[in-house]
Amino acid sequence: MLEAIVANAPREKLMEFPVLQPEDHHIIGFFIQQFNYMDLNLRRAIETFHQAKLLPDKAAKKYPKIHSSEVAGIVQDSVKAMDTATEDITDTIRVLSIIERRREIRNLFGHWAARRIPNHDAIVLLSKDENDAMRTGGAYLNSGHVRSCVLDLADIRGLIVHELNKFEPWLAMKIAEWRKRYVGD
Repeated sequence: MLEAIVANAPREKLMEFPVLQPEDHHIIGFFIQQFNYMDLNLRRAIETFHQAKLLPDKAAKKYPKIHSSEVAGIVQDSVKAMDTATEDITDTIRVLSIIERRREIRNLFGHWAARRIPNHDAIVLLSKDENDAMRTGGAYLNSGHVRSCVLDLADIRGLIVHELNKFEPWLAMKIAEWRKRYVGD
């Protein structure tokens, strides 16, 4: 329904949708900051695994110049090689996979322009970036067009409460545990 509202709006009218409200900025900023802390901790894990010689060869050759889009996957690869007697590999990979899937939302919030969808608790995110258009839609944009993405803010609040608020401290503790186990400090 929300996507239909955006799709049926004349493209020149999208920028006339209401601007974000302070609460919307709070949700977006909170999401981005929680994710930034998770990225910080994923990089701490990579540093730990590098010092402990637990990074996969491909990642070890790139260290420390590892792109943000690769950090969760590299940590997952390192975890997969751990001993099941000391690490709950299945649960750790599950959480890291969820974190990685949420990176796309973080990137949308961080790089796309947002407007409220009139009369709904939802936003439309807009981009004119051709690389984003290709990555998210499989095609470049036609002249005068933008790529859009619709997000229901109730869903985002749920992700914050049920995932980010739990996974961020879990990850911080997990990194401290790995550091103690593999580096000794």
